[in-house]
Amino acid sequence: GDLVTRDASAVVRLAVGASSRVLRSDGTDPSWATIETAIGQANARCSMSADQSITDNTSTVLNFDTEQFDNGTVHDTVTNNSRLTVPSGQGGRYLIVGQIGFAANATGDRRGVVRLNGTTTLSGTQLMTVTTASVAALYLVATVESLAAADYVDLMAYQNSGGALNALSGRANTWFAMFRLGGQ
Repeated sequence: GDLVTRDASAVVRLAVGASSRVLRSDGTDPSWATIETAIGQANARCSMSADQSITDNTSTVLNFDTEQFDNGTVHDTVTNNSRLTVPSGQGGRYLIVGQIGFAANATGDRRGVVRLNGTTTLSGTQLMTVTTASVAALYLVATVESLAAADYVDLMAYQNSGGALNALSGRANTWFAMFRLGGQ
């Protein structure tokens, strides 16, 4: 079941790969990889396990401590848990989608913004003058962008209700996701 191959400098034996692995090449040497790694489909979806307070009239980066899935080490629930990061060798086009569920409140504006590398706004959504106190508001933000390895995106929430207002926890309320669509 082993393969005899030639790497960059010599004839070598490549041991048979583990179950559910595929043969790939880095342009020089063959190796075994998971299907996700071989086709480069880095993706992740994460959410919050607790509400996050959004200070009045202040843009706030949201933190995500729960993962629904993470293929390719896109997200970390502890270190920089606000970020979805393009893994090494996985630059390309990405669909980036986030949703913010704000607690019910009848005053002020609500905004959601996706940023690149902590500075550049990629996409945003805004609803001005919320008119009912009994309905929590959900805001969806989406964009398709070309990203390079090590680029990261984060999701920011803004509200100006006159006091602090929660971004609601739970995978149906506030979540953030990134899906690799293909090469540059």
